[in-house]
Amino acid sequence: MLYLVFRSSRISLHLYESYITANKLNKYGSELLQLPVPKLVVFYNGLKETEDEVILKLTLLKPFLMIHRSEVNEMLLTEYNEAEVMELFKEDGRREGREEGREERKELMPVIEEKDRQLIEQDKQLLEQAAIIQKYKEKYGEL
Repeated sequence: MLYLVFRSSRISLHLYESYITANKLNKYGSELLQLPVPKLVVFYNGLKETEDEVILKLTLLKPFLMIHRSEVNEMLLTEYNEAEVMELFKEDGRREGREEGREERKELMPVIEEKDRQLIEQDKQLLEQAAIIQKYKEKYGEL
């Protein structure tokens, strides 16, 4: 039974690793990863009746894991690809930068809109002054 738990854990970890790689998730980053919930099914074809669900405590796994320590370490350690990990960190940084930029834009928009209103008002005043000067030139000629 303990072997089945270990085996199913190993398969689950392999599937999670494939999922993380396929979806380009950064398992080394600080952001919490949303992973699908595994659904494990055990088929029993023996003659003895067993419970449908068995609850195991981690303390029951400890002796098994200690005996198979090298296999457990191998399972936990995956190939580290520095270029891929750096690209994932860069993408995390870009995403954070875009979010910060959006926040800053929200904060600055009222200031920018006020400056735009002031410039438009100044343009209107300059156009009015230019129209007055043009009328003066038409009436009295060039100075």
